[in-house]
Amino acid sequence: QLVGEYATTNIVYTVEVVGNIAYLGGSSLEILDVSNNSAPRKLGGISTAGSVISMEIGADHAFLSLGFGSTNSVEVIEISDPSAPIRSGWWTGSGRGLLLSLIGGHLFGAEFEEPLRVLDVTNPTQPALIGNGGAELIPSTISAGNGLIYLYDYQSGLIVFDPALPSAPIRRGTVASVAGSAGSIALLDGAPVLADGWGGLGVFDPSGETLVSSVNLGSRVVTVAIEGAIAYVLSGESLEILDLNTPTVPVNLSSLAVTNTTKNLLVEAGRVLLVENYGFRVIDVGDPSDPHEICLLYTSDAADEED
Repeated sequence: QLVGEYATTNIVYTVEVVGNIAYLGGSSLEILDVSNNSAPRKLGGISTAGSVISMEIGADHAFLSLGFGSTNSVEVIEISDPSAPIRSGWWTGSGRGLLLSLIGGHLFGAEFEEPLRVLDVTNPTQPALIGNGGAELIPSTISAGNGLIYLYDYQSGLIVFDPALPSAPIRRGTVASVAGSAGSIALLDGAPVLADGWGGLGVFDPSGETLVSSVNLGSRVVTVAIEGAIAYVLSGESLEILDLNTPTVPVNLSSLAVTNTTKNLLVEAGRVLLVENYGFRVIDVGDPSDPHEICLLYTSDAADEED
């Protein structure tokens, strides 16, 4: 049952949710209060120098990666007051778009045909490039957990970096992918779970160097998100929900049909957000065996097309 709607002002490329605050990245940054699923409301927003393609949320700052051709590769937005976000810093790189992951005061960025970049953001107003991870990459996704950086590279597969010395992350190991088309990496108690395209869903041990189980869902696995020990997987035109309490034996709990415009998902506090071309849908997964849609948040562009 659809119980609420919200029209955003731009096409959505990426979404992050922290508690009851949703951050929507597109041609600008919009910040919403989603504490009431039936009545999401805008708290604030700010224009950006380009389209937001990747985003990490810190304690008081949002780190935005801007798309190809943007003047600034990374913009830093102060969000201590969500109703009045302020641009507080930026870093100018190649302008080709970074995939971001944040660990403490360091921002790790992966971009096409460049080594892993490391930015010191302990002073968010002045991000500074302090090092890199060596060889050039062709990355599709990046994540951090268990004190490690997990990065998927189209040429090599799943790469594990140890950032103990942030200025010179050490490449610890690589696991070749079957399909070579991973869309995302989620973390199960610090261990990586890989959405590996036609290779299915791969569950690894915490080192990221040993595959402990693999699930073929019958269609291309686009992305995965995890809350607790439950995995939410976008596979083809369905949301598949799996129990990973025993990582070596994943159990399928339920499935929900989604639209062919769904391109990403995230989970927070018993809700799954399915990111579409013109906004996102909110799915109640309080009972993972019985998911159901409760809210559609769409853009003004989508509303215009429907009129």
